Amino acid sequence: MKKQNAMMKKAIFVLLMVAAVLPAMALDLTWSKYNLNFSVPEGGFELLNTSVRYERQWEDMLLTVHLYTKDADSKKDIYLTTLQRKAADFNMYEVKKTKIKVKNFDTYAVEGIMPDGTRGLLVNLVSKKSELVVQIVVNYLFGNREAVEEVVKSFAENPDRKPNHETRKQKIQKRDQKDPKPTKDQLKEQQRQEKERQYQEKRRKGEIFDA
Repeated sequence: MKKQNAMMKKAIFVLLMVAAVLPAMALDLTWSKYNLNFSVPEGGFELLNTSVRYERQWEDMLLTVHLYTKDADSKKDIYLTTLQRKAADFNMYEVKKTKIKVKNFDTYAVEGIMPDGTRGLLVNLVSKKSELVVQIVVNYLFGNREAVEEVVKSFAENPDRKPNHETRKQKIQKRDQKDPKPTKDQLKEQQRQEKERQYQEKRRKGEIFDA
């Protein structure tokens, strides 16, 4: 990937951020120059905001987004090897490839452990719509993997300033689904509780007297 190209020239275009609080306490952000949208957790503070780079930090997570354009002279495996080299630069260990599906992007990702014991996720999103390549680096505390993955999956390239909230919608749908059928033991316990309720109700009405 070339760090400087026709897409990222001399003029500095500050990243335009459009914030909207969602039910899951998320902040929707728009990189207006590239019609690139994504969503991050509410809170935190902005560290850097330039034409090709954005950084934001929370107590338990650091997000860095760096933009490139595709290099026509390079093979596809460069998108993975660059991540592996970056992981080596971070002195990460137990580094392994991982899979994350992001709509309208070819995704390359590795994850591992930082020298201080925190986790690292490195991702290259290669647009299927344009020449854009989005490199995402997230340093986070153990236990936040799901939130980190939601950030990565939220990236969307469109002029409507709408990140991809597919992951969140799926979770809401799952919560709205009916509970699974109870087991035999659960049914027996429900029947026992119902009999006990009926018994106590009859006692209350004076229909049953204890000896």
